Amino acid sequence: MREKEISYVVVEVLEAELYRSGGLLSDGSSPSTYVTLSLLFPSSGRFVRTNCRTRTVERTLYPVFSSQGECVFEVPVRESEDVLWFQVMIASRFSSIELGSCMFPADSVPDNLPQQLSFQLFSPENTDIDADTLPEPKGILTMFIKRERRTLQLLELSDLSDPERIKSLRAKAHELERRFLGIGELADLLFEEGYSEDMEQNWNQAKLILSEQLALQKSEAEPERLDDYDIYVAALQHVEEEGGLWDGV
Repeated sequence: MREKEISYVVVEVLEAELYRSGGLLSDGSSPSTYVTLSLLFPSSGRFVRTNCRTRTVERTLYPVFSSQGECVFEVPVRESEDVLWFQVMIASRFSSIELGSCMFPADSVPDNLPQQLSFQLFSPENTDIDADTLPEPKGILTMFIKRERRTLQLLELSDLSDPERIKSLRAKAHELERRFLGIGELADLLFEEGYSEDMEQNWNQAKLILSEQLALQKSEAEPERLDDYDIYVAALQHVEEEGGLWDGV
């Protein structure tokens, strides 16, 4: 087995204070709200929605989403690249509308010991503004948050022939949800899907799939680079060194 350390952000969204100037509905009533967490990748311009969502709090400008650790989320992050994006959403019968959001880089989250932090919420219309302009905040979001490092066990090629590697579908689904997909984990899934009885062939195919995915991402992020071969070679080297790929497949 190969060990790989990755960072997790552990967060408990506590409460919000929504200002009357931006929080009240058109009929003057208080909204029902909940909070979601997404991850932004500035280098590629992409984002991914996590499954982190608080309960909906009915009709108040002072919603309390969690207390005494009843709703804690754990999200794997790339410290140097990911940006955390919290959105306070207004729940309605037919759809949800963003009331306000806050965002900050993952590497700014305090290490190990959780801290209670508050962030101003801004309207989505105010995301593209001049640096000297201060938009009117829509409220404040308060949370407990920390960053911690954990060790993942990744399958190596030699592990794939070990019958002890066989896991339940639930365990494999959990591995796919952790964001980092190892070469061995994908090779194991290819074997289960019947791609090949030869584990080395499954391993090589897994490397190919992850490398092509990374090369495509780099090509889209840097369209002026025309040498696809160099991009693929660099992607293959990266996948081999890391043992897999973030957000693979």
